[in-house]
Amino acid sequence: VQEAIQNLSGLQNRVSRMEVSLHGTGQPLLQLPVATTSELAAPNQEVAAAQPSDASGGTGRPRSSVMRAIPPSIRLPLERFSIDWEQVLGKNWFAIIGSLALAIGAGFFLKLAFDNDWIGPIGRVALGIAAGISMLGFGEYAQARVPIWAKPVTAGGIGILYLSIYAAFGLFQLISPLIAFLFLALVVCLSVLLALRYESLVIALLGIIGAFLAPILLGRDLPEPRLVLVYVLIVDLGILGVSTFRHWRWFTLVGMLGTYGLFALWLDHFDTTAPLLVESIFVGVFLVFVGTTTLFHIIWRRAPDPTDMSLMTLNALGFYALTFALLWDGYEIWFGLISLSLALFYVLVACAAIRRSGVPPQVALFALAISVVFLTVAVPLQLSGHWISVAWAVEGTVLIWVGFQLPRWSMRAFGLGALALAVFRMLIFDTPVDLSGFTPVLNERFPTFIAAIAALSVASYVYCREQERLEGWEQHVAITLAGLANFITLWLLTAEVIAYFDSRVLLQPFQVLLNDPEFVSSARYNTESGIYRIAAQSLENGKLLTLTAMWAFYALGILAIGSAKRSAPVRWAGLGMLSIPAIKLLLIDTFEVRLAPLTFLPIANFQFLVFAIVLGVIILAAYLYRRNEEQLTNREAYVFQALLVSANVVTIWVFSAEAIRFFDSQEAKLGADFLSAMHLTLTVLWAVYAIGIIGTGIARQSSRMRLAGMALLAVPVAKLFVFDIFLLDKGYRVAAFVILGGLLLAIGLVYQRYSRAIRGFLFGQRR
Repeated sequence: VQEAIQNLSGLQNRVSRMEVSLHGTGQPLLQLPVATTSELAAPNQEVAAAQPSDASGGTGRPRSSVMRAIPPSIRLPLERFSIDWEQVLGKNWFAIIGSLALAIGAGFFLKLAFDNDWIGPIGRVALGIAAGISMLGFGEYAQARVPIWAKPVTAGGIGILYLSIYAAFGLFQLISPLIAFLFLALVVCLSVLLALRYESLVIALLGIIGAFLAPILLGRDLPEPRLVLVYVLIVDLGILGVSTFRHWRWFTLVGMLGTYGLFALWLDHFDTTAPLLVESIFVGVFLVFVGTTTLFHIIWRRAPDPTDMSLMTLNALGFYALTFALLWDGYEIWFGLISLSLALFYVLVACAAIRRSGVPPQVALFALAISVVFLTVAVPLQLSGHWISVAWAVEGTVLIWVGFQLPRWSMRAFGLGALALAVFRMLIFDTPVDLSGFTPVLNERFPTFIAAIAALSVASYVYCREQERLEGWEQHVAITLAGLANFITLWLLTAEVIAYFDSRVLLQPFQVLLNDPEFVSSARYNTESGIYRIAAQSLENGKLLTLTAMWAFYALGILAIGSAKRSAPVRWAGLGMLSIPAIKLLLIDTFEVRLAPLTFLPIANFQFLVFAIVLGVIILAAYLYRRNEEQLTNREAYVFQALLVSANVVTIWVFSAEAIRFFDSQEAKLGADFLSAMHLTLTVLWAVYAIGIIGTGIARQSSRMRLAGMALLAVPVAKLFVFDIFLLDKGYRVAAFVILGGLLLAIGLVYQRYSRAIRGFLFGQRR
């Protein structure tokens, strides 16, 4: 093939020289196909592919006609990734499955021989040991000749030795437990050495599977079931020995599943009179698997991957589940301390990984992640009530700080998760309080929320300080945490106000008498119940209006901070917050606040005071926007005008409500009909207010303000001609038309006086 390639290359060179010599003679040039490098190499690859494969032991496969018909560019990749299933199954898996079946068969034979008394105990054990040693000998002999076949044979021998020694002390009591454990330790050491010597995961896996199958195959009727614990611990020490030098994840996984599965299967057979002794074995096994999943990375400074993290987590969860099943009934109060101890243990593992130079930081990170889980579990187990939320909030803040120090974004994600748990628990479980004897601020809820608010604020500050280290998904975490801290603060203040007024309702003396049937049937009931209802409504009014005023003040504070910090998101948050008390004042307080008509005083009442507070906050907000125009974004260009409109809407609405309540109180006091007087007052009030806006617009030369005044003036005019003309009494009807007509004449005169401004308005010269 190489000679053919050289000849073709020489031929191409000759053709090129002929083309050069014929150039310019007018003779047609000879067009020959030029072979590419891949096409020249393809025959060589085909020949090589057709040769017997060394890896297959000289048994090459003839290429089918179908494969030969496929172009080389497609055929070669297909041949590279094709699998000879007969080759794969025949060369190793048959031997592996056969060795495993042989070990299981030996276990069943020992069990059957025991049940039918075919062979004496000594003979059975000796036969098993002889079979195991024979298989080890065959494996050693075949290792140099057929190494792939020899490995499962060696593993099967190890498994049979496990079975035989376990039967000697577990079933037949031929040897003492101490001697049995020494023999088991020798088998463990032998399996470790053979697995490491042959670099064979197969020997390690089949040996460990045989070790765990031994107690299952030979039964659970042991004179001392706790010997299984020591047996498994010795086997696990062998797993630790192998894992210290070879990072075989499947080997560790099988050992872990076998250990915890066997413990769970035998849990009801362990002596419950000494649970702490059993737990000490659990602890030993747990530490062994901490070594198998972590020690390799610390000793050899190898970086773990998510699979290693899964093994570390599985070990921790398996140990904790067994401990829970064993100790919960008798030691429930200690589980918080147990969980905290596990958290501290993994912190120590992380510190060891950090102190050893060259160890990848993922080792410490994985250990700290597991520590966080146990710390989070320990909080509700050891603490109670509101302290759970406090602990989670503090934990979340600390984890966020640690996540920046490592630096690891996943640790910060754990911290954010802990903060989310704390916030959720506070809102759902910590908000309700006992209203009997409630005192604002001096109650168990208030310090809990303050601690959580502080934790969220500190976490937000840490994120702001570490802006350069943030991942893409963390860009808005700082402002989110700050917003959440403000939300929790407002939630707390709202809950305190509601609880205060609700507790005052419970303190009313009449509340106790309502449960007395004799009082309900007495003559005093109607009189005193009316007094109580008035007092209860007064407290309900106070609750609604106090919340409105408090939310308005809080919104003003947010707006002030946004202006001082030149932060548009904070200013928008303040505007959103301010809209809540404004809407509540108009749509809820107006209808839900019921003032006593007999004692009502216009203007001099709590609702009007709250209106003045909300109006003042809106005006101050407008002032802040006007004063800081240079720092506003494009979207905030019309906020000032919107605030002015809102202030006028709130003003006209509340004054109208005051007028309606005044005439309602007059009807209650005098028993007369004041409906016409009320509607006349509303018409005049709206007209005067609209004229005032128009006059202000003329004085300030603002076309927008004049337009707004005209729009508002259209409302009382329409009311007069559509509604008042039919509803009002004759005298009030005359008064309405005369008053409104006079006002309209006056405003017309003003417009004639300032005709230039009017023309500017009409022809678009607006200011």
